[in-house]
Order: sequence, then C-alpha cells, then structure tokens
Amino acid sequence: MGDLGVQFCEQPMRTYNDPHLPELRSSVPVKIMADESVFHHYDALRLITDRACDYVNASNLQNPAASSRLPASTPSANSAASPV
Repeated sequence: MGDLGVQFCEQPMRTYNDPHLPELRSSVPVKIMADESVFHHYDALRLITDRACDYVNASNLQNPAASSRLPASTPSANSAASPV
C-alpha cells in the first residue's frame, strides 16, 4: 500500500486486537493511526508506550468539561489527528 501513496491506515484492527498493533506496525510500510481504541488520554499513552501506532486520532477523547461548554455541532479543540 505504501507504493500506492497511502499515507496512513486508521484503526486497521478491532479494538480487542490492540495487543497485535505493534507487530502489525513493524511489518507494514504504511503508518498506523489509532482511533476507536482511544477514548481517554490513558488509552493514547498506552498505545504510544506500546509503540502500537504512528498517529492518534484525538476526536474520540472524552472531555466532559469541553463537551458541556460546546454545542454538539461545534468541533472541539481535540478533534484533529495528532502525530505520535
């Protein structure tokens, strides 16, 4: 896929397969973005520490303080993908 210009693959496995992400990441030329596995900053830290991804999509992060201040249609500050 790297030779086709694919820049990254978003959450290529089910979340219950997260322990296999480091092995996948080391065996493919395409960067891996964690998405569905990241609901809290602890999830992001775990995946980064495990070297399971190249990027983290922070749009799923739960931030009760921010969500209570913003209307549902307003994107929050953490809605962008963050490189690891």
